[in-house]
Amino acid sequence: MKKSVLLLVIPVVLVVVLIIVFVSVKANSPGKSEESILTVFSETYENIIDISGNIEAADEQYIYAAADGTIEKINFEEGDNVKKGDIVLVMDDIEQQYNIANLEYQIEQKKISGSPKEIELLNLQKKVLEKNLQDRHQAARFDGIIAELSVSEGDYVEAKDKLVTIINRAYLKATVEVAEVDSTRLALNQKVNFTFPAYDKPVVGYVSYFPSVGTITTRGATVIKTEVRIDNPPPEILTGFSFSGTITVTEPVKLILLDKRGIISQGGENFALRLSDSGDFEKIKVEVEPYGKDYVKILSGLKEGDKVQLSALKSGKRPDIT
Repeated sequence: MKKSVLLLVIPVVLVVVLIIVFVSVKANSPGKSEESILTVFSETYENIIDISGNIEAADEQYIYAAADGTIEKINFEEGDNVKKGDIVLVMDDIEQQYNIANLEYQIEQKKISGSPKEIELLNLQKKVLEKNLQDRHQAARFDGIIAELSVSEGDYVEAKDKLVTIINRAYLKATVEVAEVDSTRLALNQKVNFTFPAYDKPVVGYVSYFPSVGTITTRGATVIKTEVRIDNPPPEILTGFSFSGTITVTEPVKLILLDKRGIISQGGENFALRLSDSGDFEKIKVEVEPYGKDYVKILSGLKEGDKVQLSALKSGKRPDIT
């Protein structure tokens, strides 16, 4: 009886042992565990140059008092549009008019009793006085906007006092510093993306100018003084606003990448073991390029999201691909 029981127990024990061994081997096998699977992923490469600065108007005119005197007439208010040649303000000019009238009388007298040389000198003096009179009538040099008006009618000003600022907002511009290492990537009309802390919408401009020589800064660095421009700028962006931005050298490129451990090289060709829909691995020929130290760029054969088996496991063994 004992012998019969023993004969029954031995096969059962053997079956249990075999099951344990199988499960253990299965658990430690390099099949489809997460540790042995790599995923093909994408990365967007942006070829850009970082910039920052402060925005300026297309053109600016500062009107200063040419001499001491009183503001007699102001024809515009702050924020008004002006045309080229418009008289913005007039300083008292009675003295200048008197000086010209007096000189004209002297010229007439010299025509009777003076010499031609005396008349010539008086005419030159008259031109100087006419220039002094003209300086009392300050005009706009271009179409623009009265950005700042610092005086009122009746104010007394001294020579070189700043009176008016006129700006042209047909476009806005800025001069930014581009490092010498990036200079070969610069080109006219490259797109520029501006970000203004004081304006929450994206603004797009372009590279309008850069010189053929570099500039050495006070810190000893060589830079390219590059002009960037915004045509038809939003009215909310004021001159003097700070910005950061990027010059787009080339449009962003989507790269398909894979850990280089997922690639197998055989006979001068590259392969990968791709996980198929059926759950099995299939050998796929791929074209790749090195990308950094640990990755390759996929040119063909795999797509984003594909699952690939490691070509070398922690044990150092290579998977069987035959």
